[in-house]
Amino acid sequence: MVAITVILAAVIASFVLGLGGNNEPAPQPTIESSLDNSTGNVTLSVTGGDAFEAGVVTLEGEIDGETLEAELDGTSTSEISAGDDIVIDLDDSAGTGSPSVFVNGEPVGATSIPSNTDLSTADWELELVWNPADQNSQIIYSDSS
Repeated sequence: MVAITVILAAVIASFVLGLGGNNEPAPQPTIESSLDNSTGNVTLSVTGGDAFEAGVVTLEGEIDGETLEAELDGTSTSEISAGDDIVIDLDDSAGTGSPSVFVNGEPVGATSIPSNTDLSTADWELELVWNPADQNSQIIYSDSS
C-alpha cells in the first residue's frame, strides 16, 4: 500500500512540476519531390500541411553511400511552409563553387555534403528530421530514388 502511494505521489508531482511530458507534436508537412534530369537536382516542394521552423529541422540522408547533412536555418526563411522549396544541388549546377542545399534560393549551412553527384543516376535517400531541443527527433519526410 505504501509503495502504491509513493508511486502515485511521484506521478502527480511530475505533472505538477511540468515534467509530465508537454510534448509538442511533430509538424506534418505535405512535401512533393521532383528530380530535374537536366541538372540532377532534387527539389522538395512544400505544398501544404504544417509549417515548420527551419532551425529545428535538418536534411539528412545518404547518396551513393556518402552522408548528406544540412541545417536548414541560416537563411532569411525562418519558417518553411506551403510554397517553399528545398533544393539539393550536388553537382554545382547553380554555380556557387561547391555542392549546396538551398531554401528558397538561399544556400544553407551544410555540414556534410557529397560533391559531383548527379542525383538522376545516384542511389539516394533523403529525410527531413525534426529536432526540437527538449524532445526526441522525428522524421517528418522521407524519400528515396
